[in-house]
Amino acid sequence: MRILNLIILLTIFFACNKSNHSNKISEKKMQSIIKDMVAADVFVGNYLVKDSTQYIKRELVKYYDTIFAIHKVSKKQFEESLNQYMQDPNQFKIMLDSIQVNARKVNALDVKLNVN
Repeated sequence: MRILNLIILLTIFFACNKSNHSNKISEKKMQSIIKDMVAADVFVGNYLVKDSTQYIKRELVKYYDTIFAIHKVSKKQFEESLNQYMQDPNQFKIMLDSIQVNARKVNALDVKLNVN
């Protein structure tokens, strides 16, 4: 559900542009970036809740900019790659499913470590 919310949010944040396939971010790197963006979304939603939606949006933009810097991609490169991946819904779904499976594994490991 969080991934779906993120995709909707990303669609709002980023305009659809024609893109250049030569600058496309690899699928593995894209998964890592989206995973980090989901984590930022969860953090802002759970810990930085304020009355204003504008506040949340501003905070998310700050976190997203940091994530882009960590992964050494520009916002434009991410937008173009996201648009390219979204052009192939089957490939995009597989990528998102992979992120979700990995998140479940991490959550299961976290629960196991906290229990022991």
